[in-house]
Amino acid sequence: MNTLAHYFRFITGCWLCLSLSLLAACEDLPQRDYDDFKSRTTSFRPEINELESSSQLEDLRGMWLLNARLSAGIDLGLRVKISAIEWPSELEDMETHTFQAEIWLERQDPAIEEPIVVVSPDPVLDTAGRFTLTANPLILDPEILNVTTAVEAIVYLESNTQGADEFCGAATGSVTVPLTLDLQGSTFGALRDDDAQLTLAEVPTRCRGDENDGQAGEEAGEEAGEEAGEEAGEETSGAESEPTRPELPSLARADSAPADISGHWLMNVSLPAPVPLKLWASLNYTAPRTDMVIEGAEGGLIDGTLRREVDPLDAEPLVRFSSGVSAEGTFEVWMPNFILDGAIRVEGDLLIGGLILPPTDDRSELIWCGKAAGEARSPLMLDLEGTTLFANQWTPGEMAPENMPNACPDSE
Repeated sequence: MNTLAHYFRFITGCWLCLSLSLLAACEDLPQRDYDDFKSRTTSFRPEINELESSSQLEDLRGMWLLNARLSAGIDLGLRVKISAIEWPSELEDMETHTFQAEIWLERQDPAIEEPIVVVSPDPVLDTAGRFTLTANPLILDPEILNVTTAVEAIVYLESNTQGADEFCGAATGSVTVPLTLDLQGSTFGALRDDDAQLTLAEVPTRCRGDENDGQAGEEAGEEAGEEAGEEAGEETSGAESEPTRPELPSLARADSAPADISGHWLMNVSLPAPVPLKLWASLNYTAPRTDMVIEGAEGGLIDGTLRREVDPLDAEPLVRFSSGVSAEGTFEVWMPNFILDGAIRVEGDLLIGGLILPPTDDRSELIWCGKAAGEARSPLMLDLEGTTLFANQWTPGEMAPENMPNACPDSE
């Protein structure tokens, strides 16, 4: 079948399913697409016994708190129960041991609530203490991710035993509803929590000291993303015209004003499609000079960079930008041909409109928020009008705040 035709059949099928809310009646295009992705990127993906993290055989029976950082922008806490009648103290070469596992959301009480996933097939432990937990499907309700619809995923937790009280590894798989997003490059950590005393903040999101476990995922995602971008853009690759800049309504309001917003910010973005997105903005603010007034920058200037929330501290920015700040504390950042590279490559044109809200009697913290417009062109066409965002001051690498808003607060 022609590759381009296959791609557009995939996009059309997915959006038809969404618009009619009849996902069960549609062909399983997301699963087929993920299977195709896996077959095309086999050479980039390490086998679990090739991961650099060491592993050892330990008795893992009991309750665990697992903290995952998924490359689709999802922070996920899970409780895992591992059980078996017997557990081997050692295994001979090529010998394996099968056990059972159940999964709950971190907020659930396994003593009184049913698991969201009974792992199937049963996990198989190898001689080095490596195993895979398969969550298929893993269904996350809208409240968990602060989105408008449930998210379904197939997740493989490829695990290395670090000790009797810890395992960790790489998470692979795919978000299958509402859109197909590959999770390659995701990581997780798990600590024994038989007494339910731990918090997610105490659990690492990757193997301790493991710096390269996401490299293969990034390479695989780059290869697959480039192919998707090539397929989607074949008809327009030769176009030389600049994208048309959209218009945003005026965001200025009575409680907005210029302020020093230098620092790191976590942006929680609400897209027209129910897909979670968090970005990391690093900003440097320059106050205006009374002897050198710049039109459109009466409130100062900002220079900044954007990265993904899950990027390491030394990651190259996705984009660098500069913008004037108006006397009312508003600014706009126009990013034509914006590329969000990762496990899946997203291309489009994005206009962000920001609004600075200094602290007031009712609001103790400096924040900024706003709206966005434009369009995504790959891996699917999506009008971004109606996008909203909210930004909190943030320390890179920390967990996102719970119940983080995704739009400006109401005007006072």
